[in-house]
Amino acid sequence: MIHSIDHNDHPGFNLLPLDLNEGVNFLIDGWVYNRGDTTRQYLRRVLEGQKVPSVGLYLNGQTVVSGAFMNINGLVGMLATSKEHQGKGYASKVMQQLLKRMALQGYIPCSAVEIHNDSSTRLHEKNGLHVSHECYLVSFNKASS
Repeated sequence: MIHSIDHNDHPGFNLLPLDLNEGVNFLIDGWVYNRGDTTRQYLRRVLEGQKVPSVGLYLNGQTVVSGAFMNINGLVGMLATSKEHQGKGYASKVMQQLLKRMALQGYIPCSAVEIHNDSSTRLHEKNGLHVSHECYLVSFNKASS
């Protein structure tokens, strides 16, 4: 499924499902919690066969400049835009399309944002989401010997 964005404002851009190569690499390269091969395997497994909604904003059908997907918890995951394309509304286009695809597949569109990530919170609110709860996640790691 290809969705073009307004070509008058953004010629050469298309909204497409993220692919297993360019899409995965794009998300991994910009993600602060990237854990190398573990993250790559997770993303490939989630995106394989497009079982969950994902959206990439591709320049000329080849280069991802913004993207996101629905993670295994049913939340918008890893929304990112390349530095040189930030501030142009691309993350909003991706978010809008992803929320629409989630709803069309029967999921309740929802997301999670780090508590002090004000710019991401504003982006979510701009696209119809709102803060409903605060939750803190704690993870435990085995001590190395």
